[in-house]
Amino acid sequence: MPQLKQPPPLKLIVLKSLQTFIQTLGQDMLSAVCSGIPGITPSTKLGMPSYPLKDKHGKFDKLEELQEFLHPDLPQPLSNAVTSAILEAITTLISQAKCTYDGFSKSGDDSCRDVVEKLISISLHGQMSHVDLLQWPWIIGEILLKNLEKFQHMEVLKLWPGSWSPLWSTVVERLESGCCSLKNLVSFSMRCHCTDMILQVMANCTRLKYLDVMSSVEVTDMCVTSVLQIKNLKVINMCSTSLTSDGYTKLLIGLPRLRKLVWFDLNGQALASMETSPLSLQSYEASRVSVHQLIIMVQMCPFLTQISFHKVEADLSVLGALKHLREIKIAHCNAINSNLKGLLEVVGFNIMSLELHEVGDVDLLMIGVLCVNLKRMGLICEFQSSESPFFGIKTPLFKELEDLRFGSKYSECLFFNCTNIRKIEISRCGNLSDDIFAALLRRNPLKQLEVLSICHSGHLSMNTVYLLLELCDKLRVLEGLDSWGGITKSQVMELCTEMKRRNMEIEILWKKPLNISW
Repeated sequence: MPQLKQPPPLKLIVLKSLQTFIQTLGQDMLSAVCSGIPGITPSTKLGMPSYPLKDKHGKFDKLEELQEFLHPDLPQPLSNAVTSAILEAITTLISQAKCTYDGFSKSGDDSCRDVVEKLISISLHGQMSHVDLLQWPWIIGEILLKNLEKFQHMEVLKLWPGSWSPLWSTVVERLESGCCSLKNLVSFSMRCHCTDMILQVMANCTRLKYLDVMSSVEVTDMCVTSVLQIKNLKVINMCSTSLTSDGYTKLLIGLPRLRKLVWFDLNGQALASMETSPLSLQSYEASRVSVHQLIIMVQMCPFLTQISFHKVEADLSVLGALKHLREIKIAHCNAINSNLKGLLEVVGFNIMSLELHEVGDVDLLMIGVLCVNLKRMGLICEFQSSESPFFGIKTPLFKELEDLRFGSKYSECLFFNCTNIRKIEISRCGNLSDDIFAALLRRNPLKQLEVLSICHSGHLSMNTVYLLLELCDKLRVLEGLDSWGGITKSQVMELCTEMKRRNMEIEILWKKPLNISW
């Protein structure tokens, strides 16, 4: 049975109190002006301009009290925690607003928008060091974009567009002109909208270690000279940009500390044209992989710890020469034709992470026998039928596995032996049932399991839920219940209420799709 919730630390109590203050004040203000009709503003409903936001009973005075929580002399970690707590409260407030269904991106009263914008604007301050658009709803992202010049201590800036906004052109102009303070940046992400001129401005960001400009077509070979000046770069993502193989090779040669450069090297044309070796690169990604490419890669990049291949048309055993290899990701190929077994026979003992996506004829027993130290595994593939039962194998399979992402047919070979598993994500496993799960828990009670996510898999019911709660003492997160074939949404809501009443330390979350990054 999961443990009872323990009293939170004093800092968390204060932040929760602040969130309650924000939500109560915001709900009070919204209730005075909200039309309650999604997508219809007062102007379209009444045939007149949207009425202005008025201060009733000194509510704006209470808004100003927020400034006390955001004192400029607060230590930066505490200042960031306070800001995040306020924005989380505003996010909850937005989700409960009656007049919007899309975070004020298209619908909602103008007066309600004024309330929310006022709350957001007051919570932002120059001490903020983390700005991440994907972390917040649309309207919060809009306000963050408008205030980029205000943040003088940014260390992490993630401008990933969740949706199109007319502000993006303005943001690009500000970054290109150098108006925003970027000197303290350690991590910068700007997908789709980054340009060569922005990277030219960032040439003086001496602390920058992580750069992500994926899908930005205006990033070309012209940016190479600028990027080469940022000597501390460790990870660069230039996938789906206009960077050519020439630019790729120049970056590899000119950045001695670079460990990962995400850019799919088609047919190995970039590495094949290089003369400098060996490279210090630790991660390499490629598509349409040939034997010739693998041979060159082994020669040029002997220190690789991670490989990611899409559409393999080669004998993978060539990679056995990589003595430091720890992580393997392979997609869209056949395990037999690509000789996955030949590779694992050489390096399997050292492999800590293995992901197979849409790979055919996978021998699960072979993986378990050869990869005895495997910690993380992702499987969306077709398994090869095994003639010998796994019960006859003396060495327990997958005993060290801690993190499993699974999207294939249920296999006793895998689940019966994962006694140290901490996190399981299952999707598209249609043959799961209460009986199968009960048999699994009798054999392996999953005593170390902390997170379980099962989505669109079989006809599991509340019987499985109660078994999990009874046997899995460390379970903290249970996700995807409303997608189980034998559970209704009302049952999920009743379970949430019961766990809260019993003060159980467990979160019952809604469905979440299996996420494997490629």
